[in-house]
Amino acid sequence: MEVPLGETSLLTSGALTDVAQIWAAGPQLALRWKRFLLKGEYYHIGVQRDHQAQTVHLPSLGFDGWYVAANYTLLGTPRVYSEKTAAFTTPGVTYDFDPATGHWGALEVSGRWSVTDLYGTENQGGEGVNGNQQTVWQGGFNWYPNRHIKVMLDYAHFIVTRSKGVSGGVNLFGRDGNAVVGRVQAAF
Repeated sequence: MEVPLGETSLLTSGALTDVAQIWAAGPQLALRWKRFLLKGEYYHIGVQRDHQAQTVHLPSLGFDGWYVAANYTLLGTPRVYSEKTAAFTTPGVTYDFDPATGHWGALEVSGRWSVTDLYGTENQGGEGVNGNQQTVWQGGFNWYPNRHIKVMLDYAHFIVTRSKGVSGGVNLFGRDGNAVVGRVQAAF
């Protein structure tokens, strides 16, 4: 889950045996228009099995995930694309936080929807695959009082399906819930 809940494991693939290699690939797209930024990514996770270690040949596995995220800059300068880092920057702080002069730093509202599917489908053999699926809806605010400090406040609603098997699964009943998360981050 995007929001850690301590030691609680909600999303799992279950135990995978005879794994030789795990890889992930997928496209990422982004569009910025004035103060609005929309990003999305799809990724496929491949699990290649070590057939030399197996007495019964287990199939290779494939799992999928994606997200769509949006940000809108309310105060400050909007995010820009940096060719140096190949990513969008944080919103720019025109003037550091100083309420006496009417300067509030940068503020943006954000939203995100993501799905991660670690459930083994039947045509993949399913043997040893006891995963589940997680969907997260998240929204919040990011405030940058200066270029070094970020204060984040998010609300997240998560839905996690139960693990397929009764034994060995981490999440046997499925779970959904809500979380309010705050974070203060410093970067220099």
